[in-house]
Amino acid sequence: QEFSYYMCNEVVNNVTRSSYETADCFTIPEVTQYWIMLYTTMMVMMGDSIDTQNSSERAFATFMSLVGACLTAMMFGQMTQILSNLDREESRYEDLMSNVNDQIAQLDLLPETEERITDYYEFQWRMNSGMDRQRFLMSLSPCLRNEILLSVYADIVSNVSFFKGIQDAPDIICLLVERLTTAFYLPSDVIVHEGELTSSLSYMYFITLGKVAVYHPTQPSKIVHQMGDGDFFGEMGYLDVGSRRTSSVCALTNCDIALLQFKDIDALVATFPGFKSHLENEMAEHIKGFREGKALRDRLEKRGTLRLSRAQFDDTIEASQRRKDLMVERQKSEFISGTGA
Repeated sequence: QEFSYYMCNEVVNNVTRSSYETADCFTIPEVTQYWIMLYTTMMVMMGDSIDTQNSSERAFATFMSLVGACLTAMMFGQMTQILSNLDREESRYEDLMSNVNDQIAQLDLLPETEERITDYYEFQWRMNSGMDRQRFLMSLSPCLRNEILLSVYADIVSNVSFFKGIQDAPDIICLLVERLTTAFYLPSDVIVHEGELTSSLSYMYFITLGKVAVYHPTQPSKIVHQMGDGDFFGEMGYLDVGSRRTSSVCALTNCDIALLQFKDIDALVATFPGFKSHLENEMAEHIKGFREGKALRDRLEKRGTLRLSRAQFDDTIEASQRRKDLMVERQKSEFISGTGA
């Protein structure tokens, strides 16, 4: 009580610049006394010196100064950590792009190719914060990895008619998602080329994010079909492995696509004998529907219903063709300069 009385008077005197006799603590309202005590204690904790009168007051002031120093250090430490966390992601992004730019600088690439490489890594950063998704998944336990793959791809894979109505469908889907790999595509990337020879190493594609267009290179301004999130394509090549792709598929936007090799489907056919006959029947029905749909699309194309605008499709196809032309011209110039030398 003596120390409280002293501190109250000390603060009041500092404020009023009067003597102890003219500012008695007990003449001040009780609530105001508590506020004065709180203020004085906080000032002592922040290192402000007061004129102590005895050993008890000096011990208390020393203790509160130490407590204040510890709390100040903790507060600044927490603030530093918060600011560091805010800057860490930006720093990681800058480090990634710096490494990418260093690699680009060492390669003799076309400016357009360099720009697309930068776009690719920026898109990958937005999707995974620069982390390799496959490496991340492989670092997990098999149980946890399968749980993640099922949560991401089970709905897309189960939409495929080939995998519906099978007795062992849940087991087949679980095994399928284990074999999926992912790839990113930029606008104008040709994912599937018409005339491409299919084999057991060819892929079936599942669109996780983005839009693609099916077209024929002979008529690049016409769209055969457009697909988006949750759709799949490339399954027709599995029915007749060794045949050629009947159309090309081009990315219209940034795409995140899951890939499934034909050989992995073959492994499931060998594991589940009943799956083979079911697959053949479903594929036959799918082809029939595809042909009927193609006839309808042909009629719509004559009306111009499925004709794409230049901004929507021509840009993507022309960009792809322009890159090929630039590469050819570059190779010609290098060959001519080498011959002249």
